[in-house]
Amino acid sequence: MIKNNKVIVQSVDRALSILQVFSNHEELGVTEISKLIGLNKSTTYGLLNTLFEKGYVDKRPNGKYCLGLKLLELGQHVQNRLDVRTVARPFLEELCEKYDETIHLVIFNRGEAYYVDKVESARSIVNITQVGKRVALHASSVGKAILAYMPEEQQEAELTKPLKQYTPNTITDPEKLREHIELVKEKGYALDMEEIELGVRCIGAPIRNYTGEVIGAFSCSAPSTRVSSEKLTEIIEAVKATALTISRNLGYKG
Repeated sequence: MIKNNKVIVQSVDRALSILQVFSNHEELGVTEISKLIGLNKSTTYGLLNTLFEKGYVDKRPNGKYCLGLKLLELGQHVQNRLDVRTVARPFLEELCEKYDETIHLVIFNRGEAYYVDKVESARSIVNITQVGKRVALHASSVGKAILAYMPEEQQEAELTKPLKQYTPNTITDPEKLREHIELVKEKGYALDMEEIELGVRCIGAPIRNYTGEVIGAFSCSAPSTRVSSEKLTEIIEAVKATALTISRNLGYKG
């Protein structure tokens, strides 16, 4: 089936049409749905059974169908992905204003981490980051903050990939990186000590959603010359506190 010059899988198209009719109806019977989408009753019934088995529709005691909880679950994933930027922005701006350093926000989705927001300091010298760019998990503070809290199987898959060396400080040995991210998990924050760009240090921390899952991270990036040991300790505490505040605002209770 070709629609608007695109190949459309007919059965999927029909199943989605069923879900869409519920946007204006709380519950519907098979006959009502078949009329609304222009399909015969037996085809409609078969599609409804499949959607029911997968949890996308539920069946009421009166025999009518309604939207299932699976859609709520999927919708929550979308909401988490979109809300984090809106929720985080004012806190990241506050952090940027306090230290006058650049802040990056990253979201982890479908096995990839991407920069989705950047609050830039007027004196920024960070050159390699931009919104929409993929994050190097092993070399960046935000990437390591995400990597540390991945499920073990997914984490191991990442550690077996070739680890690109960006600077002489980049950790490219999987065993050393494994030990490093264990410390990240223990401390609750990650450091990038000129590992992805010489002359730049970053302090990153994970952001959690209402289930406690790490869905992203953010970092404060500054030239090494402006980050003394004392200043580094101060920024670490501020980054950790901000991460917790953002997570709380996303429903995290831990």
